Amino acid sequence: MIDKDQIIKIIEDIDIDVKADDIDFNKPLKELGLDSLDAFNLISEVETIFDKKISDDTFEKIVSLNDLLKSLNNIESV
Repeated sequence: MIDKDQIIKIIEDIDIDVKADDIDFNKPLKELGLDSLDAFNLISEVETIFDKKISDDTFEKIVSLNDLLKSLNNIESV
């Protein structure tokens, strides 16, 4: 199971301009300072690291980090 700490580490590693202390998994990604390209890069990196594929339909529904976390934990590995 993927947890919040793993997602925070990925955010830090891909150099998105969000401080770990400011991360609220309930806030929309835009409110965290992620533009659409940042969100795409984050989700792509997460897919690669955890060997999971998020469908286009699910991708469009990801608004917050909680949505991302729930989606990842409901997907089987590729």
